[in-house]
Amino acid sequence: MGICPHCKNRPHEITIEPITLNGGPREKWDGLIYSCPSCHFVLSVGFDPLAIKTQMLDRIEEMFRKPFVVVERSNSVRVCDVKV
Repeated sequence: MGICPHCKNRPHEITIEPITLNGGPREKWDGLIYSCPSCHFVLSVGFDPLAIKTQMLDRIEEMFRKPFVVVERSNSVRVCDVKV
């Protein structure tokens, strides 16, 4: 088990708080702050894995809702989005 580098306690649990990670004007992600419950020192910051999973599933579901047209060309098949 790890030791908090700030207060030197051995936490038996970690406090997790949501945060928005900002990568620029168009890049924002859901993140998490992991901190010591005794002194509230930030131990780590990272992407929220559940938010990433939910966002990926939402995007995949959205892709399957869009209508599309199959265009055949010689030996290959090309799938095109339909502009509605």
